[in-house]
Amino acid sequence: MGVLVNAESQPEQATQEQAVQRADLPLVYANWMRLMPTPLDVALDVGYFAPDTPPHPQLRIVMTWEHLKMLQGLIAAIIEEGEP
Repeated sequence: MGVLVNAESQPEQATQEQAVQRADLPLVYANWMRLMPTPLDVALDVGYFAPDTPPHPQLRIVMTWEHLKMLQGLIAAIIEEGEP
């Protein structure tokens, strides 16, 4: 199960189907990332990196520091409950 959060609401549990099957959103596999902080926000580039090739950013997400801290907490909770 996942967690759905937006800036105006409390976290709610997402079903596997809600978390994965969103045909209206692009699906990007990422095994490479780069964070670029500024005083006001943070940019996160994600993409694919294969051996003997340079990293290939496919998506940039920009968020405020407040939202990055929310994301940090959500990721930590997901890792704690789902890590083998």
